[in-house]
Amino acid sequence: MGYVICFINEMRILFLPKYDIDGASSRYRTYQYLSGFNIKYKVSSFFPYGYIGKMNKMKYKVAYAIYSIMRRIVIVASQSYKYDLIVIEKELIPYFPPILEYILHLCHKKFVLDFDDAIYINYVCHNFSLIRWLLGRKIPYIASWASGITTGSPELTSYLLSFNSNIIEIPTSIDLDKYKLYSPKPTNKYVIGWIGSRSTSKHLDTIAEVLLRFISYHKEAELHLIGYYGTAFRNAERVLLIPWNAKTEFHEMLQFHVGLMPLIDLPFEHGKCGFKLVQYMACAKPTISTPFPANVKIDGGNGNLFASTSEEWFISLETVCSKRFFYENVGRRNRLCVERNYSIQMNQNKYLEFFKLIVDLQ
Repeated sequence: MGYVICFINEMRILFLPKYDIDGASSRYRTYQYLSGFNIKYKVSSFFPYGYIGKMNKMKYKVAYAIYSIMRRIVIVASQSYKYDLIVIEKELIPYFPPILEYILHLCHKKFVLDFDDAIYINYVCHNFSLIRWLLGRKIPYIASWASGITTGSPELTSYLLSFNSNIIEIPTSIDLDKYKLYSPKPTNKYVIGWIGSRSTSKHLDTIAEVLLRFISYHKEAELHLIGYYGTAFRNAERVLLIPWNAKTEFHEMLQFHVGLMPLIDLPFEHGKCGFKLVQYMACAKPTISTPFPANVKIDGGNGNLFASTSEEWFISLETVCSKRFFYENVGRRNRLCVERNYSIQMNQNKYLEFFKLIVDLQ
């Protein structure tokens, strides 16, 4: 997409997401809100459209990085002064000193940082000492310079409050217009589902043995894995590997009887925003997940299950399967929870009010 301009009202905002609309984090944290914002805005991604499909091919990485850095510098230098506020997804240039952020700070340019991942862990725990030395304090610095911060999880909020008190937590949300429920065709199958990506497949691998054991005990059970790139389920019976597609993901998730979100217990994962759970819940499905802060908060006492050990995962799977009617009701409560708390229809005004308070503050 490159950039989009929309002339509507007096507040002018420059949005600088990490990816174009083909990147999930940027799509859900930025792009899906833009059509509902009654403002004048411009959006320019760091990585151009198509990077996601080529990011694992090393010959493209260097070229994309150089192009993206130069484009970001030009945009910030030539466009910042035209806007009342700049909204930055995480940081202006990944793995780069916060030079541009510092210049904005020196020029008293108002900017908001949006975090949906604990990217500070990538710097402070990096294998190379030079990265730790050069960038270990990057996120605390830019957080302290920001006019405000939006986060997607309690863990991120807690960490960033040490550097900036003007923070609002807005969970990563879904567009209800794209999640209109309907009843799939009746089936005798019992479908355990997961949706993810290349980078999150490793989490599912941690419970592969449990899942394969469960479906071996229950002949009507199937695993439907959307966007899975691992090898733990290769050649396994009654395991469907479904390519991720934005147009079909909702339809595929409606086939689930329960949605899974296992996470490896590492510092980076504790900052996750629990968006998989929001997707399952929007489809009126019960969930089983690792009990990290965002996941527990999203459940909100609805009765979804949590598991940390292999035995807890197996017991949870057996519980949902044996008490299907009860967990169908949990799923219905989940849908209501999403409609009230985790939709862009409910949350877009929170963003606008936060932005307006910052712009109006002299």
